[in-house]
Amino acid sequence: MLKYRLMNNSLNNNQKGESIMEHINKKRLIETFKELASIPSPSGQEEKIAQVLTEKLEKLDLVVQKDAYGNLVAKLDGEGESIMLCAHMDTVAVGGDVINVVDEDKGEIKSDGTTILGADNKDSIAAIIEMLAVIKGNNLTHRPVEIVLTREEEIISKGAKNLDFSLVSGKECIISDQAESYGTITLSAPYNYKFNIIISGKRCHSKEPEKGVDVIKILARAIEVENMPLGRIDDNTTSNIAYQYSGLSGEVNGEGVTVADIISKGRNSIPDLGVVHGEVRSLEKSSLESILKAIENAFANAADYFGGKINFTVEKLADGYVYNKSDPFVLMIVSIFKEQGIEVKFFHSIGGSDANLLMEYGIRAIVISSAHRNNHQKSEYLIVDDLVKLADFYIKLVQFSP
Repeated sequence: MLKYRLMNNSLNNNQKGESIMEHINKKRLIETFKELASIPSPSGQEEKIAQVLTEKLEKLDLVVQKDAYGNLVAKLDGEGESIMLCAHMDTVAVGGDVINVVDEDKGEIKSDGTTILGADNKDSIAAIIEMLAVIKGNNLTHRPVEIVLTREEEIISKGAKNLDFSLVSGKECIISDQAESYGTITLSAPYNYKFNIIISGKRCHSKEPEKGVDVIKILARAIEVENMPLGRIDDNTTSNIAYQYSGLSGEVNGEGVTVADIISKGRNSIPDLGVVHGEVRSLEKSSLESILKAIENAFANAADYFGGKINFTVEKLADGYVYNKSDPFVLMIVSIFKEQGIEVKFFHSIGGSDANLLMEYGIRAIVISSAHRNNHQKSEYLIVDDLVKLADFYIKLVQFSP
């Protein structure tokens, strides 16, 4: 049963029959997005966009705080219980020094094709800013709003992991950071663990390879013969080796060593050190744990076969979560989409987001679709109509109260 109510004195309840859409300034919204998108902010380089956003939020009379990690928390007073809106300021690697934003007549905005656009996640930030402008400009009744803008989401939500949670009080959060069609609600996201493997062999001269233990052979056997789970395991589980390198112990693992350093050295020794960095993600924790154990066994068996050793370590990156379609929070989101005339779709994601980290701290976070498509690619683009709908969604959202 829906446990949320529409607040009095909202645009939805007014007697003049005005719609929220009429109050959204489409031109202003687009210009805000284009301004934000034109600021390169790859993970770890969010200082400039954080400053621009601080200025914009303060002009809308929000109180903005920056935590020790560089995340921004902005607050707008209201009535009832707080609602949190979270978006990330960073992008993946830009692909160039300048982002040239192209505004086309087809209702789409993209870059000139030499870089990403960065709509992931600046479309959501622009929609949030437009929502605030409409709320303030029309003196609308609304819930208290807490806006959390994180750093380094694209590198396993490091900003959210280091967020100063003493700055927020909201227990419900919406994150628009999904490249599916508008109106999609993410009901689940995976557990995500990383693994590191150090393979120890025995060096010898390459003219007498039988006297050594080649770590390359161990790596190859683990994958091909011992059948290390790799790639798509099933609909809910994936395994990946992101990086691997090998060479002589003391050389390839020395401080400050580069690839150029390594390839300049002699090539007449059998490598005795191999390093593998990877991850496993799954919607089911039991599946994730079994895959990690299978990976460890594959490398251990391969090392035993050749007379080497391994050291296998695991670290949790994020816990997974699952929502039921009948959850009151989910039903409220469904009701807003339906009011917009949108067909609601549900999605089970194999990708993570800041929601995974927020859930660990007791904040019920739900990810919905945004206005961008082809994220992380130079062909990334933004659908203008979806951007307007997202701003409309946020305005409706802050007028619902438990």
